[in-house]
Amino acid sequence: MTAREVASWRDYLAATAVRTLADGRAQLMAPATVNNHLAHLSALFTWTAAHAPAGLLPHGDPTKGVDPLPLPAPEPRALTEAQVRTVKNVLDRLDGFHRLRGRRHQGGLGVGEDVLAGAVRAVAVVPGDQQG
Repeated sequence: MTAREVASWRDYLAATAVRTLADGRAQLMAPATVNNHLAHLSALFTWTAAHAPAGLLPHGDPTKGVDPLPLPAPEPRALTEAQVRTVKNVLDRLDGFHRLRGRRHQGGLGVGEDVLAGAVRAVAVVPGDQQG
């Protein structure tokens, strides 16, 4: 097996229809899924190279020269009102939790309690637009 064959297999997976949508369009395999398959194949060849007889992979690991597919940038998301309340409640309780457990200065941050408490209170959590 060669790197060219592995790259061809990767491209075949990227063009494979996994299902047909209601409007008749084919849904292709996601780039992250293709990359996951490629990573598993790479793990198999890495294990094989480490445990197999010396002549089994004469040209080395064929997955080493194959780049994964580029992933799309993640879409920004906003917190819901309930999530914002949860974050604020956790931040409000965090200082008391550390004082109760005696962990205030064990983290080695070198920051005074008054500075850290002010920074925690200064965090502004603003909910995003509620678009539906």
